[in-house]
Amino acid sequence: MKKNLLLLASVFVGLTTYGQFTEDNVPAPLTGSTLYTVDSLAGNYENETGANATWDYSDLHGYANAEKMLTVYDASATPEASDYPNATVAVDIEDFLLTYYSSSSTERIGQGFIFSDPDFGDVKSIFDTETPVIMNYPFDLGDAQMDSVIGTTYFDLGGSNPAPTEGITYSSVDGEGTLKLANNDYSDVLRHKVVDTTIVEAGGLIGTVKLIRTQYEYYDLSSGDLPIFIHASFAFEGQGAASAIEDFSLVLSKEEPSNLGFETNALSQTVVYPNPTSNQLSVQLPSEVNAAQINITDAAGRTVLNTTQSSSVQTIDVSPLNKGMYFMTISNGNVSTTKSVVIQ
Repeated sequence: MKKNLLLLASVFVGLTTYGQFTEDNVPAPLTGSTLYTVDSLAGNYENETGANATWDYSDLHGYANAEKMLTVYDASATPEASDYPNATVAVDIEDFLLTYYSSSSTERIGQGFIFSDPDFGDVKSIFDTETPVIMNYPFDLGDAQMDSVIGTTYFDLGGSNPAPTEGITYSSVDGEGTLKLANNDYSDVLRHKVVDTTIVEAGGLIGTVKLIRTQYEYYDLSSGDLPIFIHASFAFEGQGAASAIEDFSLVLSKEEPSNLGFETNALSQTVVYPNPTSNQLSVQLPSEVNAAQINITDAAGRTVLNTTQSSSVQTIDVSPLNKGMYFMTISNGNVSTTKSVVIQ
């Protein structure tokens, strides 16, 4: 049976004809737009589907100075072009996700992606054995496509040895209707949903990792070929873990909210070094944080170390831990961040 590896084969396309995706609305290279990061805890309206849907994001808070460029490239002109020789288009969400795909007159095919996480490092997946069909044109309201892939994944963290990868991707146009943003309502909007579940057999220090992405992209019929709103969530699970050992979400909007009530999570600036390590691990908190709770879990989600940090820099003895990948959660009150570490 054909398998699939798709943490990310979402294609950022737009609409020139109401209600359907076709080859004609594949975004052109060297086009782009600016999107604003908004409340990462916003709901994804999973059940708001079908015709005449309403997705109300008008009251979201924003983050000061938090913009990301959405840029379309000719895939052959990107630094990683040799890894994606069959791709024609690469769509980049700045410092987050670079997606490669190709498109013919009848279908859109995922070629792979490079996902950038400041804690986990770059994750590069190449669909080099089986490629998934993401859309059969025309792709309209109520249409859905499920396909599988076999590929190869490379991790920055823990080395770059090729890891066999497989999984399933599900793509659909699950709704059309009105999208309410900070300043305007967009009435002729299509929503493209992608859910990817990927198993990566990395072995070595990383082990087996499950990567899950759920992404909703909203397209305004009159605004061109790029989404005007994106709600993306990712989860990393270790083998046997009952829940995600690292997860996060990114919500991007065409319109900047007037209420910039959120500050960037200061704890995300925590520095953990050296990484990888075999004996000691130092944790340096940002200057505005005085104390934190440190919790380290293994790839199965089990806590292996728990301590309280009350100084700006603290050194932790990790020599008793087995070799492998671990996840360090640093928390202060209701705010937390997770760092991936490797013990070698």
